[in-house]
Amino acid sequence: MDVGLGTAILFVLNVVLLIFVLFRRRRRPGEPPIVPHTYPIIGAALEFGRNPLGYLRNLRQEYGDVFTVELAGWNVHFFTNPVDVKYLEKNRILKHDKVLYDFATRVVGSPHAIDVSGKHNPRGPEVMAGMTKAMRGSTSLSKLTESCLTITTYAFEQALRKDERFIQEQPIGLYELAGKIIFDTTLYMFFGYHKSLKQRLEEKNRFYDDFMFYFEKSALLVDRVSINLLPKVKAARNRLLEEMNNIEFKNRVGVSELIKSMNEIDKNNADERARHLLIILWSSQANSRPALFWTLFHLLKQPQAVAKILQEYNEVMEMTMSRQKKKTNENIPDRSLLSEWLGMDDIMELNRTSLDKIVILDACIRESLRLVGSSMIVREVDRNAKVTVASGNKYLVRKGDFTAFFSPLTHMDEVIHENPEEYMYERHLVEQISHRDESSEDISDVSSICSTDSEGLSKKNRLKAKIRYGVPGYRVSASRAILTFGYGTNRCPGRHIALIEIKLCVLIFLRHFRLELLNPDEKPPPFDMRHLGFGVMPPLSDVLVKISPKVN
Repeated sequence: MDVGLGTAILFVLNVVLLIFVLFRRRRRPGEPPIVPHTYPIIGAALEFGRNPLGYLRNLRQEYGDVFTVELAGWNVHFFTNPVDVKYLEKNRILKHDKVLYDFATRVVGSPHAIDVSGKHNPRGPEVMAGMTKAMRGSTSLSKLTESCLTITTYAFEQALRKDERFIQEQPIGLYELAGKIIFDTTLYMFFGYHKSLKQRLEEKNRFYDDFMFYFEKSALLVDRVSINLLPKVKAARNRLLEEMNNIEFKNRVGVSELIKSMNEIDKNNADERARHLLIILWSSQANSRPALFWTLFHLLKQPQAVAKILQEYNEVMEMTMSRQKKKTNENIPDRSLLSEWLGMDDIMELNRTSLDKIVILDACIRESLRLVGSSMIVREVDRNAKVTVASGNKYLVRKGDFTAFFSPLTHMDEVIHENPEEYMYERHLVEQISHRDESSEDISDVSSICSTDSEGLSKKNRLKAKIRYGVPGYRVSASRAILTFGYGTNRCPGRHIALIEIKLCVLIFLRHFRLELLNPDEKPPPFDMRHLGFGVMPPLSDVLVKISPKVN
């Protein structure tokens, strides 16, 4: 190497080191302790990425419940005590607006109006209000459930009926299968569909491969890698945006209220409309696909849970059919995609209310979300202020800093969830003694549901979801015991329909198919750490299953 060049490089490195020493953050009185790190700018990102839960637990032992870490240029105040979440949730100086806007910008580019405050786009509040109303409103959710009931049967038929591996009873990847079913279900449930099967298949062929590739690589964008450094990802995203612009919704059946509202709001903003549609498609897949995979994987290890789910399903189905015979003026949803293959159309007897009564499956889904949920719930500090926590301690935080809570700190807490490393769906259920006695007790074993009353539900041993976790002095509510979808008013607005979708898919798998692991002793695959912090962790590798139709 040329001596002059070497000297120049050494000089630059010394200057960078000097700047780092002179301008690194220094703790002020009242602020959380600062965790020292080795690398400038990168900070503790490498240590955190290797074993995030272990890293934060070790720091908690050394520095206490609250400490400051530099992560990729951000000063992040980590709160590690689960009982402090409700205090973070209610603190008005901690804002979600910029975090959400930046996230959407990385995923779909700009311009867009995913902007709650309207600081970046004045149309943001209108767009976000329309999204929230369409996803959380009771009427809208009921309509989405009706669509999901029909479309899920179609998605199963498309994924399996002509697949040679299914026909020949050869192994199929469970994550691959979950991806196909979730993609069809979410695409048609939200965006509607063509009446023509040929047009539907042509559209899916244009979308599917690009979307799956883009979704897998989008983790790099969220980690702030410029899309200009990823030419194949950029090309895939551009093709997807072009497809979104070319959709003619007037020629489609079953378009959701969410998409209708976006089209109305964005009718004069084609570029923003395409990005809003793409973020809806992306977010509808992000957690649903891995959540379905993990729920099925865990259930395949729990045959007793499967038997109890099917027993509960049969009781709820009998009760629902009995009630529907008495109704005469129901609005029947569009059923043009309803598949009668393998008798799957029996799922249409269910509705949103009856699905809520299948509580054992709810508990199984919650337990899977607990084990694989890795949400990093981040808020930006709006102004210099103090944050008070459950202990009464107050911490000074600076404007522009970030607070964070890593959901596994709650999910794997031994007081909140006893034996947290184990899959125990019973931990999410309590047993009601009777209809009149509303007292309930935790159960360690879900016994068979016994004789039923006039509503078709058990008089004794009736189960319901647990509402509190932990012990006196260290309790959290049900909404804060599983934080895969975030916390507070900024929780994922699509979580309700996502859980309904997963629930329906699991019920169809269990009721109409024989599904088993190719290797009964299969261990859970490792997580794909590229998606750390997003929500539900995808598996790094697929798991092979054998699947065949049940003879009804």
